[in-house]
Amino acid sequence: MKTTIYIGVITFIFSLLEVYAEEVRYLKPEEVATGDCDVWNAVFTTENQFVLTCGDSAEVWQTGGFETERQNVIHDTGWTDLVKGPENSYFATISGGGFKIKIWKVTPDGNPVFVSVHDNYKGTETRFDKIHSVVFDKNALFMMGDTGFVYIVGLDKAMKLGQLFTIHTRNVTSVAIDTKVTKVADTNITKVADTNITLAIALDNSKHQVILANLMSNQESIGGGFKYTSLFYPSTVRKLLFVPDDRLLAAVTDSGFEFRHVNDWSKAYHIASSVNCTDISYSKNGDIFVGVCDDKKAYLFRKGRSSIASIEVFNPVHFIKFDWNSGVNRFAVVLDSGNIVLWKLIYEGMSDGRASYYQSKIATLRHNGTVEKIEFGSSGQILTVSGGKARLWDEGVLIPSENTTDSDEHHLLVRKSGQVGSLTNISMIFLAALAAAHPNFLE
Repeated sequence: MKTTIYIGVITFIFSLLEVYAEEVRYLKPEEVATGDCDVWNAVFTTENQFVLTCGDSAEVWQTGGFETERQNVIHDTGWTDLVKGPENSYFATISGGGFKIKIWKVTPDGNPVFVSVHDNYKGTETRFDKIHSVVFDKNALFMMGDTGFVYIVGLDKAMKLGQLFTIHTRNVTSVAIDTKVTKVADTNITKVADTNITLAIALDNSKHQVILANLMSNQESIGGGFKYTSLFYPSTVRKLLFVPDDRLLAAVTDSGFEFRHVNDWSKAYHIASSVNCTDISYSKNGDIFVGVCDDKKAYLFRKGRSSIASIEVFNPVHFIKFDWNSGVNRFAVVLDSGNIVLWKLIYEGMSDGRASYYQSKIATLRHNGTVEKIEFGSSGQILTVSGGKARLWDEGVLIPSENTTDSDEHHLLVRKSGQVGSLTNISMIFLAALAAAHPNFLE
């Protein structure tokens, strides 16, 4: 009789442990209570603050832990995009049929302050595309239209929108922007930095062409004529991005991943794939890349090396994204099933002074449908948009050590869930006491 009771107690304890361990692997979100309207985009502006689009409104939310509160609402119509700005607290809204641009700044108390608007060409004969992709750089807004035109609206140092420029091209598959300060003119009034902006524009044509457009910008204007050069790839380029610290242009192509030096556009290295590739992301220190190809696996590889390692995810990959906020080199693999798998990179020093790395799974974020957006907050929170709903997640199991840097010598401390640790301690104490009182209780 006693043996049955003891076994029952032990089974109950380890059942509880299993439940809590499952919660460590699968995070539980808080759904942002926006009401009946559908959320289709969301971005963090500052720590514990985010903006989301809900129907015809942009809403500013404040969060501390899992306590969320709506701060302010911006009403408008015809939303097509919401874009995070390069400076803390700035964001842009795109509306008015795709070509009305507004820039906002969110104050510390959550009040959105209107900064600037661009609403030109109303009533003119000039035809504009519906904008479907926008990049908000500190010098300009770069927009890609439905029919392949690229529009550029310059920004001055006060984030005021200026003149619009158009690059007339067709069948654009991707646009990437690289900026580099070339000189600083010191006047009696202020310092004015001239910036060299390089646009890389991938075209879907028989030559697999990438157009490079160089333009100079200072803090007051952008433009002054474009200088075009072209690169030609062995297969169609699906995505472009610049790796700023290393001055590399990464191209995702139908035959793998190709890297070129920005200084002379010479080939740096190529990682071949037997299937078409679609996406790429890289770590903050720019040495580790994760790519996605049409077999929908995620591939991990290191800068300058041709070997790749596949990450087993048991489901086709939708897209991938690194978290540049946390300093712990985690990244998200977003699956077609709606799940998001969080991984971290572990760097280990070797006896010869070099560093190796391996990936370790952190947790899974479950959704019932396709995930349209994932945003990482600077305080470790994660914001996702799926099925018209915004959800807030707190991963809460990674603590960077005091010595964590962006070098190869990363050291990470992993903290278990407090609930699991506490329950484990309680159960071990209970079992120890039970064994002391009844040495033969398992007999």
